[in-house]
Formats: sequence, C-alpha cells, structure tokens
Amino acid sequence: MVRRLTALAVLSTLAAAALGAAGARAQGAAPDAGFIYATVAWPDGEEKTGFLRWEDEEAAWDDLFHSGQRELPWLEHADQDQLRAERRNRYYRDNGLFGRIMFALNEDRKDPVTWRIFLVRMGDIRSIEIHKGKDDFVVTADGSRHEVGGYANDAGSDLLLYTGDGEPESIEWNDLASITFEQAPPGLVPYAGRLYGDLEWTGGVFTGFIQWDKTECLTIDVLDGEDPDGRDHEVPMGDIAAIARIDGSSCRVDLRNGESLVLSGSNDVNRENRGIVVEVPGTGRVSVPWHRFVRLTFSEAAGSGPGRGDRRAADPIRGAIRLADGESLEGRLVLDLDKAWGWNFFSGTCEGLDYDIPLPVIRSLEPRDDSCVVTLASGLVLELSDSTESGQENAGSLVFAPGGGAPRYVSWGDTRRVDLQWDQ
Repeated sequence: MVRRLTALAVLSTLAAAALGAAGARAQGAAPDAGFIYATVAWPDGEEKTGFLRWEDEEAAWDDLFHSGQRELPWLEHADQDQLRAERRNRYYRDNGLFGRIMFALNEDRKDPVTWRIFLVRMGDIRSIEIHKGKDDFVVTADGSRHEVGGYANDAGSDLLLYTGDGEPESIEWNDLASITFEQAPPGLVPYAGRLYGDLEWTGGVFTGFIQWDKTECLTIDVLDGEDPDGRDHEVPMGDIAAIARIDGSSCRVDLRNGESLVLSGSNDVNRENRGIVVEVPGTGRVSVPWHRFVRLTFSEAAGSGPGRGDRRAADPIRGAIRLADGESLEGRLVLDLDKAWGWNFFSGTCEGLDYDIPLPVIRSLEPRDDSCVVTLASGLVLELSDSTESGQENAGSLVFAPGGGAPRYVSWGDTRRVDLQWDQ
C-alpha cells in the first residue's frame, strides 16, 4: 500500500519538521548567501561580477536550470535492441493494425533514446559556455561538460546583473562568452528578499521558499490584477501578507498594511496561473496547480536559502538494483541513462502535483506498470507518473561493479527495486 499525500496529518507533520529544519539552516546563513552570484564575460575579454538573475525568473542557488541535453554519454552501454523492442511493445499495445504497420515502416529502426531534459540547480553549475545561437555547454559540480539547447528558455534568456545600489544591467545571452558562478563575498547587501511562506492546498500544507506563477520569487516582483471596479493593480510581492483563491477567475490579496483586494483578469490571479512552486526541505520542488491551491500566507524567511556547495552534488550515485528474477546488483549506478551524480533529479506527478526531487533525498525506487513508487529519507512515499523516468519510457540503468570493468545494463522492465546509498 502506497502512503500518498492525501493525509493532512502526515503532511502537516512533515511540513512542521521541514520548517524547523529550514529555519535552523537559514539562521546561520548570510542574508545574501542564497542568491546567484557570478562573473559574466564577453568575447572581447570584458568581465563584470555581481548578483545575477535570469530576467524575471531564477534568482537563487536552489532555482532550477532547464534545457535539453543533446548528448547522452551513457547511451553506448545500453542494449539498443531491447530498448527498441520495449518501445515497439508499448506502441503496439495502444495502436491497431494500421498504426503498427506505419510504425514498422517509419519508426522501428530509429534510435529509441535521443535526448533527455537537462535539469540542475543553479548552485550545482560551475560555469556556462555560450556559443551565439548554437548549443551551449554547462559544466556541473562533478566537472562534466554537457551540451544543452532548446526545451526551455534558460539557455538563451536575457539576464539582469546587479553590481551596486542602482538599477541592474540588462544583458543579452548571445552577447556573452561565458558565465562563471561563485559564492557572493560576505557582507554584500542583496538587491531583494526571497518569498517564503506556508502554502495550503487541498491535501495539506507545504512550507518553504515560494515561486508564484513559476516566476515571482522576490519581494520586488509584482502581482498584476484588476479589481471589481475595473482598476488595474500592480502589487509588489513584498507588500502582500496572504493570497487566497476565491474561484477559477479571481483571488483575494491581503496586504501587510491591513487592506484587501479582490483581483482577476491576469494569469497571476486566475486559472491561467502556471502553478505555485514551493522549495520543501527534504523533498525538493513541488508545483501546486491553481485548482489545488487554497491559500498562501507569507512569512519572514530567516535568510535567503542555502549557498553553493551545501549538497552532495559531485557524489556519484551508488546503490543496488534488484531484478525480476531476484538477482541483486550493487555498485555505481546510472539511472535512466542520464542520471549519474548527486545533482540529478527524479521528477514526476503525484495526485496532480509536480515534483522535482534531488536524488540524495531518495532512498528507493520501485517501478510499477506506468509509475514509480519513490521513498524519501524523510519517510514520505510518493507514487510518481507522467514523466520519462517514472514510466515505461525510462531507458534503464547501468551498474558498475566495485571491481571495475564494463557496466551491466538493466532495463526498467526488469527492475523491481533500486536502493540508493549515500555517504552520511
């Protein structure tokens, strides 16, 4: 039996524990420790250093960089024929004779795996090489270099660089040659505060740093809407005490000065909202859709979040895989042919909520027909689906035995359980 997130008591307990852990960690951090800080360089050699933001979105080390991964270096170790057979069987299961014939003629011999989503925390990136409209390269905490491009706007976004007390400098991505990340020197005053609070949804409460509509994450960001009299409002997020959904098209905004507004007419305050993201300690990033959202109450965060180097980003994945026939393989693991390090994530959907879970907080994975039961170190159990890694499109795993030699390939269909082992 899978323990899901519908139990309010379980979630409240976990949220309270997470809040305590987050507060204890953040209290010891400098106010600027959680903000992205970097040196940007132009092709002519000019360099500037300061707090860096991805236009109106990513600003903190625990925000995520999304792109497409063009090369999968572990793919050469997989059983391509087995991957093709599994893809063929999935297609045949859901399609009739004509579709099967067309698949055999046009798709069957194509490479079964060609790319994966590239997902990494900003704080786990060493540097980015920019190549003017061509694919760029990201160097991650383990030192590996990844060719990325497409899928999302993070590789290509305009940037804002804060070098002093004035307005930020806007920089076009393709004007740069590189971005090199570093921890901000102690004593710098950050240009804004991070949003933090308790998010109540229809199944419980999450507590942590907030991204409203998957963008607004700082006190200087603005919430837009129109009141019942037709007047437009642009409310700084730092002035808001709470936001509560009224229905699909409007919400109530309580301000810190005691006033309240009923707003509608924009994707900030209606069903077009892309989701409210919470960075939940011990779980990862959880995105709550509008129809599951109830109320968000902001509070003062004790700091700006963790700095760089607070995680096991450069640790290789180690563990054991139990096969369908009972055999157990142990050693270094590569999951879904693209997850080999502590900076990787396991993503999926559970009861309408999207999860991006850092691998070091996961203890086990148990594949189902088209989902995966994920058990976290906190004891929380989620049945994730609707992603490449959580379903039947998972490309399988590699196991490198401690003695060395070529890895053993294990298909996802032959996998019964994966136990991850992280050094304490």
